[in-house]
Amino acid sequence: MACSSASGPAPWTGIEIDEVHRVGLALDEHVGDDNACVRGMDSHGETRSRRAGAPRRRADTSAPPRRVLLRASRYYQTGERFIHPPRSMEVYAKSVKIFKDAAAILPLSPHRAGGSAVRG
Repeated sequence: MACSSASGPAPWTGIEIDEVHRVGLALDEHVGDDNACVRGMDSHGETRSRRAGAPRRRADTSAPPRRVLLRASRYYQTGERFIHPPRSMEVYAKSVKIFKDAAAILPLSPHRAGGSAVRG
């Protein structure tokens, strides 16, 4: 369930299907275990968050930090759907913080509707 929740919106959220597949493979022996799903998605989100903050090498061809942070945020959001308060609120807050970190480094671009500069 978690993998379909994460991979379904992939074209719009920037999630990488191969990453979702890796999480799914790790959860293969835990079908129906919501806690395992949350741990798997949290772990993957944490790994992405750390990777976004790591210094990049000159020849690094990986995704820019803003894209990695947006993906991390989405993994946390996916895991959060399988738990209840108060833990779900903690995970959601972490997701929102990471999303805001990503939004802060998105480039500004002109937006035709209204003519104001928006993050894009």
